[in-house]
Amino acid sequence: MKKYIALLLSLTLLACTAPALAGGIEYAVVNNPDMADRLNLRQEPSTDAKSLGKYYNGVVVRVLENVNDKWAKVQVGDVTGYMMREYLADATGYPPVRPMDIVLRVKNPASAGMQCIMDTPYGDYQPIVNVPDGARVMLLGFYGDHAHIQYGGITGYMPNACLVGEEPYEEETQGTDSSMPIERPVNAVPVRALLITGDGEHEITDPEKLRTIYKLMTSVDYWGENIAGCLFGANLLLEFPDDVVVMELATDGCNICRYNGHDFRYAFDLWQQDEGLTSAVLFDLFGVSP
Repeated sequence: MKKYIALLLSLTLLACTAPALAGGIEYAVVNNPDMADRLNLRQEPSTDAKSLGKYYNGVVVRVLENVNDKWAKVQVGDVTGYMMREYLADATGYPPVRPMDIVLRVKNPASAGMQCIMDTPYGDYQPIVNVPDGARVMLLGFYGDHAHIQYGGITGYMPNACLVGEEPYEEETQGTDSSMPIERPVNAVPVRALLITGDGEHEITDPEKLRTIYKLMTSVDYWGENIAGCLFGANLLLEFPDDVVVMELATDGCNICRYNGHDFRYAFDLWQQDEGLTSAVLFDLFGVSP
């Protein structure tokens, strides 16, 4: 199952690694002036074409091709289609986007256990990973009676009936100090680390480097729920003897990881010592650039 999750992560990764130079990969952000509306992902570059889903402001898409002045061929997670260019903003932040940042909770009406994230909203779906009731997921958009969601860096679909609106958390009134009852991303030395970026997968099994990752990821400063204004374009999978932790990493210079809907500044001790430290401190261990 762990290898299966890693494989699917590489297939469903929304690799928004900061906009590339001319001729390279580009990214854009859904930016609909009507905040109550959602942008269609069309099967063909036409407003009459079938909709493959409707997406909220702030969702980052990979621009595969600018078809013409009106349409762009884009990829959202592992879904490819067409969006109107006038409703897409530069992923670098201009013009500024007012993201919806809609967070929902998993609640399976048929049981009090788990609900799977699926690779497609159709009948021939395959399960990607099980998510426990109460877990928070980020809503990207809708396709029929299914929601397109993201959880711990994994993108997929879940029935609308298994998702409920976010309710106030008691922790939100307790401040943001280290005494908050927030689950931290890491609490042990991993046995394997897998960094998944737009350039592929990068693995670490060296015990010394794994201990360094442990030190970086256990020195964290809690920021809040989905609060960092960073571009998340990589996933870090940490494997432990009896568990797997998946988190998103910012790739635009923010030293931030996102775990289960919460943002943390990792390597916080180093950040305090050297103001201006970037996420390269972790990426360097894998021999890649953020």
